[in-house]
Amino acid sequence: FPYDPARPEKRFDIVSAALDLVREELPETEIVTVHGSPQDRVAAYMNACDAMILTSDTEGSPVAVREALACGLPVVSVDVGDVAEVLAEDRSGGIVERDPRSVADGLLAVLRSPHRIDGRAAGERFSTGRGAEQLESLYRRICGVSSLPAGAEPTPTAADGRDHSP
Repeated sequence: FPYDPARPEKRFDIVSAALDLVREELPETEIVTVHGSPQDRVAAYMNACDAMILTSDTEGSPVAVREALACGLPVVSVDVGDVAEVLAEDRSGGIVERDPRSVADGLLAVLRSPHRIDGRAAGERFSTGRGAEQLESLYRRICGVSSLPAGAEPTPTAADGRDHSP
């Protein structure tokens, strides 16, 4: 669990209740909370775990999900922020309802599966270079600039559509 369990909006109560259900079938299952761990240890924990659980009431674009995927760690998450979109390309983990039974079922499915995700591919999807390309593409769409040949500079235009280059 990547967050502070004491923060009520992170819904560790759901995780705890789901773990009780999972332990009925897999009694050796444990929850590891990495909140407060040195950042250089978080990747080690993620690589040693079998799944990450996200049950927050609110999120934007949680970095912990991308970090988990880059480590090849399946993510079982409620539908919050952009997590469903991020997990859409991965074949393990997935989106569950925000209740203990659903979280437990998602976690059991991951724990019983012999497959891990391709962390390298996930890491490339969320790389800085890829993010820069996506941001540039968005700016080009907003500004109405099509793709340019390599090395070409866009000609500035005003809202009236006239060329105002120096």
